[in-house]
Amino acid sequence: MTVLTYRGKEYLQKTEVTSNELQTLSYSKTSFKERQQKAAIQVSQVVLKYRGLAYLQQNTITSKQVALMTYRGQKYTR
Repeated sequence: MTVLTYRGKEYLQKTEVTSNELQTLSYSKTSFKERQQKAAIQVSQVVLKYRGLAYLQQNTITSKQVALMTYRGQKYTR
């Protein structure tokens, strides 16, 4: 049996250690891209509320200097 140390305490491993070769863990690129796409959709549908009035962001912000906002049907660019 192998003794494992975690946060200063020692624990006895209940299973036997196998002598397999090391395995590389990886994260699927497709699932990563799907999460990025879902996040981009959520960011593009942002509704900001200020003093009870809703502001809808129609386009994603490409830089910190440019933003398109709609307030009471009027479009504003910052």
